[in-house]
Amino acid sequence: MPKRSGIPPLLDLPFSKLDDDALLRPVEMAAWLRKSPQTLEWWRVNKPDHPLKWKNVGGWPRYRVRDGRDYIAACETSPRRRKPPGLGSRKVG
Repeated sequence: MPKRSGIPPLLDLPFSKLDDDALLRPVEMAAWLRKSPQTLEWWRVNKPDHPLKWKNVGGWPRYRVRDGRDYIAACETSPRRRKPPGLGSRKVG
């Protein structure tokens, strides 16, 4: 059996038609962003200042569609950090 990546499959959810205030479960937001739900959980726990905002609803994490759109827009406009050439490939000894 092939190894699964942890990224949920795309949902048959028309994100473009959702209201900005609609709430998504972590697995739905993860599918939209093409991240694993574990990545979103790690961001919630370890990076409280992460730009993808979330809130607790009845003790469960939820994401507003607006916040997902804002996060995607911010990712598209900010330059990606790249490792300098050769970082991590240095030989020791």
